[in-house]
Formats: sequence, C-alpha cells, structure tokens
Amino acid sequence: MNSFQSEITNFINSIESKFEILPWGVLLEQRSVAFVLHSITKKDELQIRLPQNLHLVHIWEDQWANKKEIVKSRITSLFGKSKTVFARKTKVVKLNKIELLDFLNQNHLNEPANSKHKYGLVAGNELVAVSAFSASCPIHRNGVVYKSHQLVRFCNKNGITVVGGLSKLIAHFIKMHNPEDIMSYADLDWSNGKSYIRLGFHKIGILQPQTFYANPISMQRYYKLHVPEEKSGLFEFTNQGSIKYLLDLKK
Repeated sequence: MNSFQSEITNFINSIESKFEILPWGVLLEQRSVAFVLHSITKKDELQIRLPQNLHLVHIWEDQWANKKEIVKSRITSLFGKSKTVFARKTKVVKLNKIELLDFLNQNHLNEPANSKHKYGLVAGNELVAVSAFSASCPIHRNGVVYKSHQLVRFCNKNGITVVGGLSKLIAHFIKMHNPEDIMSYADLDWSNGKSYIRLGFHKIGILQPQTFYANPISMQRYYKLHVPEEKSGLFEFTNQGSIKYLLDLKK
C-alpha cells in the first residue's frame, strides 16, 4: 500500500470504524460501498474482479493529490457525515460566469464546462450549491423534435449536503426556461445514478470509458484533446465512463 492509499484509508478510519482493506481498495460491506483506489505511479491497472452488488467509488491518485479536500468532502457525504442544509431554507440566485467558475474550481472534481444558464442556492449569505445548464438545442427523438438542455454541472459546497438542492434547482430552471427535456450524465467513477432516478430521469445510454494520460511525477492529468504530442513519461488509463439520463418533460 502506497502513501496515497494509506492516506485515504486513514481518512476513512477517522469517520468509519468498520471496514476491510483489500488489494484493490477499501470495502465497507455493511454500507454496501467500496472504494477502489487507483495509483497513477505505475502502469499496471487493476486486474481483479470487483464485486457487482456494491456502490463502487473509484478514487484516482492524481485527484487525491490535487483536489484532496473535494475528495474528502465527497467521501464524507457518502457516509452521511457532512453538514446538512435543507433546500427549502435556501434561495435560488442567478450566478455570473466568474461566480460559477470560482465555486466549481473549489468544489468540483472535473474541469468547469461551458454553460448558458447558471444558478446557485444561498443559505444565509453562503453559496452552498450550484448548477449549470446548456443553451437550448433541438433534438430529434422518435420522430419528435425536443427543445433540449443539458444539466452540465451540479455540486454542493465542500462539507455540505443540500438536501433537495438539485431538485429545487431543476424546478427553478424548468420554471424559467420551459425546456422539453433535460439530459445529464452520471459519472460512474463516483455515482450509481440513483439520485437521477429519484428525480424522474431515466437511463437512455452509456458513455464509454474515457482514456486519459497522467504524469506520475507532477500528478497532472490530460484527456485526449489536450495531451502533449510528446507522451514520454505519461501513463495511460481509462475511467469508468458515464450513464446518460433524460428527464422527459413533454410527457
């Protein structure tokens, strides 16, 4: 076990005492969740058969190195140990590009993406959650044209879970922009998609695992469009892909 894996194990131990350390990560059988820990300091990818009846969370060494507080926050949330704020006690506010980007850079694991409509939830004077939606795009489905939008990003502030937050933000977006459907992706490195199902989304497809390259010294990650021409010293990996979900509002 390298230092990355030891650090995560120690962090989990600080909030949960019943777990088992296995060659591929950490198993919490009573919670039906397992953390699969991926090192990027070696080329060998995980070759072990993982259990299928668990919520598998895949944590990468570069994300732990570069966004440790965000990873800790997401682990804490999975254990139900983060601070709770109820969406009914928050106010929806419109955000500008800088406000959204600042929040995402501090609280979201993925790089910020382009969006047209930006909203947040404020509790008191604190911004506790944000959402970002794309511009309208005509999509043809089963011979019908839909006024479609994508939910590009949603996240809570580190250390906080806004109960009902995503539902409130989607409801506000629907009220303001009258979309005919909303599409989004559940990142299979972290999500099992159940939160989308609870909100009325249904699964419509799979985004295959994406290849990325990582520098084991600088801990910098590159996806295909931005990988340097000189790949010397970079190791190649793939994530778990995503599930594509759709909220059909025409029905």
